[in-house]
Amino acid sequence: MNRSDPSRLTYPASLRRASITLLPDFVAGAGEADGVDNKDLSGWTITRRSCDLGFGMSIFDAASDALLSWRVHDRAGVKVGESLGTRAVEGGQVDLIIGPIRSSCEVVALIKEPDRTVLTYGTLPGHVERGEETFAIAVVPDRRDGQGRPLIRGYCVAFSRPAWLLAKIGFPVARAGQLFYTGRYLRAMRALGAQ
Repeated sequence: MNRSDPSRLTYPASLRRASITLLPDFVAGAGEADGVDNKDLSGWTITRRSCDLGFGMSIFDAASDALLSWRVHDRAGVKVGESLGTRAVEGGQVDLIIGPIRSSCEVVALIKEPDRTVLTYGTLPGHVERGEETFAIAVVPDRRDGQGRPLIRGYCVAFSRPAWLLAKIGFPVARAGQLFYTGRYLRAMRALGAQ
């Protein structure tokens, strides 16, 4: 596991990987955010959204590949800067581009296991917000269809605060934009998982 310098992040180092704790326990896993307590997130705006992607490991595999290759972001209308490469790498910097706005993040966690894929990035200087966002695709325990295929669910969770003055002044608009893109990420997971 590549642990980069947390001092570059625009939120407290003690909250590094804290967005993972916003996931259900079976997705977050043991030890992924050791030492972080959800109570530490008081005062942050919390986002927790999920959607069922369908049944079967082929959906899990396709959605996981789309997430780690940045195609979920692309399908959601968020372009990824060229500097990172074609796949997410823990410790790598990623530039997210929406229209004229370019915001930099660092991948602070990347987990790929047979029943869950987790991608977490934290904000760097210049990002419109401060905080962290986690995307996850997981096999839901004890949920199967009539053919015995497991239910696959996508998650998008985050904690954030506005960083730019304009985002602070226009917080309701900035928040609406954040929720809009959260929905787009989940719809992209569903669409790309079905391919």
